[in-house]
Amino acid sequence: LRSVFNKAINEGYCDKQHYPFNEYKISKLDTKTIKRALTKEQMAKFNAVKVVKGTHEWDSKNYFMFSFYTRGMNFTDIAKLKWSDIKLNRLKYTRSKTKQNFDMELLPPATKIINYYKSFTGSDSENYVFPILSKERHISATQIDNRIEKMNKAANKDLKAIAKLAKIDFNLTTYVARHSFATILKRKGQSTSIIIELMGHDSEKTTQIYLDSFGNKELDKANRNILL
Repeated sequence: LRSVFNKAINEGYCDKQHYPFNEYKISKLDTKTIKRALTKEQMAKFNAVKVVKGTHEWDSKNYFMFSFYTRGMNFTDIAKLKWSDIKLNRLKYTRSKTKQNFDMELLPPATKIINYYKSFTGSDSENYVFPILSKERHISATQIDNRIEKMNKAANKDLKAIAKLAKIDFNLTTYVARHSFATILKRKGQSTSIIIELMGHDSEKTTQIYLDSFGNKELDKANRNILL
């Protein structure tokens, strides 16, 4: 509802004075976030599941693992990723949600995943890396958004099936990769400040200012701790 109000205000359908969430704060509900992270052992079990190469289940598993190995990259950003965003084994992109820029080393498992798709989509640097979007068919913002939503739902269905094969009792979705990335690093003793910057969080403003001193080299070193 809050999101709808914000969109209505931005598009001129509603005046700011009618926005109800200036007074009413959702934080008052004090709701607890449902656990969304897999353990490192569960991630290894999921990754070990054999799926038929070239199927949509194969793709869905690749999207999930690629997200895990790229600091919890969002499905939307995975869908929009182009070959021009990858140079000298580094991935550079702007996160759709926060408009924050990322510059990271591609870990070997992530490189292996995209190399599989290179023969299908790598002929043009402006092609999308993964077979989610097509630059010929998905042109308008609405077409792109609808396609991403459809493919994300399909991937989530596949992930649940793969989790069942791995005997993991978990409501697996593409977003779980992001939570798992952060939780596994934390359990390995990585500092919260490094994890915050790795994921591009900025809610803790004081911490974020302090984190400006961390460079790509140190972040890449921390990111290697995620290797299974």
